[in-house]
Amino acid sequence: MRKVHSSKTILLAIFTVVIIGIENLPAPVRQRLDANPQNNIFPHPTAWKFSAPFSPFLHPDSFNLQTKAIKYYLGTPTYSAENEKFELDAIRSALHQWESIPDSNIKFEEAGILDANLDINLLDGKNLIYWENESVFVWGGTANIRNLPAVNVSSWDTNGTILESDTVFNGIDFKWRHNPDNLGRRTLVIDGIALHEIGHFLGLTHSVAGGATMYYQSAFGDNLLKGLSMDEILFARQVYTDPSAISKFGTVKGTLTVNGIVAPSAKVIIENTKGYLMGATVTEEDGSWEIGGLLPGEYTIRYNSFPPKSTFRQDSPHLIEDIDYRFEGFNTTQFSPTSAENIQLTGGQILTHNKSLNPGSPKFIISQIRPVEDHPGGPFSFTTGPVSTTAGQTDIYIGLYGNDIPTEGATLRTSHPDILYHESEILRKAVLNMNMITRRITIPEGIDPGLLSFIIDYEGEQVYVDGFFEISDPEFDGNFDGVPDDYQRKYFSPFTTPTAAAQQDPDNDGFPNIYEYRSDTDPTDPDSFKFLIKEIEVSENGTLIKWESIPNRAYNIWSRQDAGQGDWKLVASNFLATEDISQFLDPSQNEQLQFYRVEKIN
Repeated sequence: MRKVHSSKTILLAIFTVVIIGIENLPAPVRQRLDANPQNNIFPHPTAWKFSAPFSPFLHPDSFNLQTKAIKYYLGTPTYSAENEKFELDAIRSALHQWESIPDSNIKFEEAGILDANLDINLLDGKNLIYWENESVFVWGGTANIRNLPAVNVSSWDTNGTILESDTVFNGIDFKWRHNPDNLGRRTLVIDGIALHEIGHFLGLTHSVAGGATMYYQSAFGDNLLKGLSMDEILFARQVYTDPSAISKFGTVKGTLTVNGIVAPSAKVIIENTKGYLMGATVTEEDGSWEIGGLLPGEYTIRYNSFPPKSTFRQDSPHLIEDIDYRFEGFNTTQFSPTSAENIQLTGGQILTHNKSLNPGSPKFIISQIRPVEDHPGGPFSFTTGPVSTTAGQTDIYIGLYGNDIPTEGATLRTSHPDILYHESEILRKAVLNMNMITRRITIPEGIDPGLLSFIIDYEGEQVYVDGFFEISDPEFDGNFDGVPDDYQRKYFSPFTTPTAAAQQDPDNDGFPNIYEYRSDTDPTDPDSFKFLIKEIEVSENGTLIKWESIPNRAYNIWSRQDAGQGDWKLVASNFLATEDISQFLDPSQNEQLQFYRVEKIN
């Protein structure tokens, strides 16, 4: 019998809509517990307002009308007393990432630290983020967070303006770390979960894209929630658009009908021409949908249906792709997934794309995903979450599982046309009585990072697994400041602090952070350089520069006339060092002494 490996996943919030204490609130104010926007009890959409007119119910401790910023309070103690600063900084960095999204006007303002009476309370006017380490019952004992890592609760007025939002992290059932080092059992990294809950804080519900930060579940450890996806970025650019950027973006909207009847709870997917998922949404009760924040260009649009609810069985799990659907009992519309259609969008345009379909259903249901592996045979792993790899990987294996995947005639691929594919193979009852379709692929060097979808072609139709395959970016910059996050995490807390930005020089050694990153040096230590310029000699042939180097590493060499001012001029690029001491002759300078710097670039 083959050994089976599974990737554990966890739900990220309570998803049942509840109304508690309405009689204690002003008449136009409502509350939610991670509410589903498609439930017609509540106005939709809900969002904060950053410009007048403001809600008369907005509390001054919740929103600063002068600075136009959402105020938040952090609670202490955090999960662990010894890491309190770093755990608070992890929350701060998540907030900073959301407000750093270009062309959005999201703005947060830390209002203080609270250390008493920490509980969800939508009547105190404070947006509280805290850990609960003593009881799984919160909100005055009315809500149970057992086995849920974190929960967000918000209130808003009848115009859909958010008034207050509290977030609690579960320190009883889960262990928490501020970085991915030394992760133990049932341990979560704060950053990704915090990004997810702040999405709820801002009015965003769950995404149907598997690799999105707002997907309804997460794996333990360092997972793909870390860093915002394009799905969240489009939300921020659409709902919280900076007024100066409105004309930059286009919007696509429409109404979906099936058999002439409006189709609620259907998935709408927009991808670029290389198959990267840009935005995903679910149709409203009247079949309408809208995706904005899109830059001008060419895209594709397609429609996909949720599996029928009758397929939810313990002996036949599948990728639900939206926990709201699972628990809220949506009246889903069934149809065969459509092929991608091309659309062209310009800045400021609102493009209408109505679609009429015939009833139908997907050819089969996908239950699990095979994580990217380097071996064709067992033991096989499986997960209900997204999987990832990086550019340049050769001869790796992808796969999908399902009880009714056909044993012949089907082909697996991704949405990216430039990936190299070998033959598909279908294994009968590979894991837990599920068939698996698998394929060996090669990811080209230089391929862009982003979310892709899995596609099975069978009998002229397609079955999609939307946004579950990520090409990861080893230089991911989630706060858009010009320096990769992983490098900043090594030296700064929070890593999003302004002093960690690309052109800052916190150690005052004359070299900005982006230069120190490329040179693999410590931006907080002026003595951290692994190489030094040893000698500069001017002769009639030019200026000879000698420096300590690392063999087989490439360097850029820069010069300028003044040590303290003026632009640096690139005089040599990609100079490959072969010895511990390298030298380069700058023939352009044979009279006047120049100032030089050497930059390691790989």
